[in-house]
Amino acid sequence: MGDATTPTSPQQPKPIGRRPGSVDTRGHIATIARRHFGERGYDNATLRAIAADADVDPALITHYFGTKRQLFAEVVEPPVDPDTIITALAEVPPDELGERLAELVVGLLDDPTYGATFTALLRTAANNPDIAVMLGDRIKHSILLPLAEQLDTDRPQLRATLTATQTLGLVVAHQIIQLDTLTHIDRRELIALVAPTLQRYLTGPL
Repeated sequence: MGDATTPTSPQQPKPIGRRPGSVDTRGHIATIARRHFGERGYDNATLRAIAADADVDPALITHYFGTKRQLFAEVVEPPVDPDTIITALAEVPPDELGERLAELVVGLLDDPTYGATFTALLRTAANNPDIAVMLGDRIKHSILLPLAEQLDTDRPQLRATLTATQTLGLVVAHQIIQLDTLTHIDRRELIALVAPTLQRYLTGPL
């Protein structure tokens, strides 16, 4: 009587794709790079330091993103979600948009997370004209131009540009130059002073 043969299970194929719980390497690098650019600025952030912090080879950053400027352009975003702002402002009556936008901008000035990140970006833009153009265009085209276009007024491109000069100018004066009068003014008074200009740029005659 021979030994019973134990049936063997068919070999299971190896799973295809990323293992559960594995790190999204590209996303991980982007997160680390965003923090480095925010804390150190564009000039002082290096691909080597970002790679070391992300625990990857610097060549992997080049593989995923290209140059340092391309990495910066991809990972650095407006510190507020454009869709959130557009959605919030879409429900505001047109004649109150200037005040509501002023409230949003002034409120962001006091947000420590926003302030630190955007201040670093503005300092970078001040020393790098191409970065300044990129940052300005991103804010204009992702937030201000859609806002101007949904109002169905004339000259939306010009309106978005003028609104950008007012809002970015306010942020620079408050966060970078830190004008004493501006940093200590009552927030409601500041909103009341800025709102009419924003309202004119958005809906008034040009």
